[in-house]
Amino acid sequence: MKNPLKERLKNGERVYGTWLMTNSFEACEIMAYMQPDFIMIDGEHGPFDIESAGRFVTAIKSQNCVPLLRVPGCEEDILKRGLDTGAYGVMVPLVNTKEIAEKAVKFSKYPPTGVRGSGAGRAAMFSLDPSYYATANDEVLVIVQIEHYTAVENLEEILSVPGIDVAFVGPQDLSMSMGVATKDDPKR
Repeated sequence: MKNPLKERLKNGERVYGTWLMTNSFEACEIMAYMQPDFIMIDGEHGPFDIESAGRFVTAIKSQNCVPLLRVPGCEEDILKRGLDTGAYGVMVPLVNTKEIAEKAVKFSKYPPTGVRGSGAGRAAMFSLDPSYYATANDEVLVIVQIEHYTAVENLEEILSVPGIDVAFVGPQDLSMSMGVATKDDPKR
């Protein structure tokens, strides 16, 4: 498994992508055909279950685009099953502490680094290369969402966790956690 998005990020290159928040397979195919660097399937606020996310991952990969999956939380089964769709990375919401960040990495990596199980799922099927398990831990992108004032207070500790590749700021939830009105607030 080679993750071209992760490689470009490591090289300090700019990347662009989009979010998929609709369960329209045709929209997914059109978006992937436009060849952004990645498409984030929104499994937190979007209408996706694991089965449909897997179909969308396949469509995105078919256009040489990197599929990512925002999962609804930092639970072991959710992260493992999310990556078993064949997604090249996961975005974990509400990472407010170092402990949650450590769990996000642990649940996203195969032993000895983590606890992700190896099975005859999509992730292995898409990577018939014998080196898949040897390289998967290095290629999976782990993105943590900083979207609460507690995460900002703990930011240095969160970012000190080995295996965190990207910290993504969720501005609306962060603003709300700070009691700051957003542009969409009708009282503003």
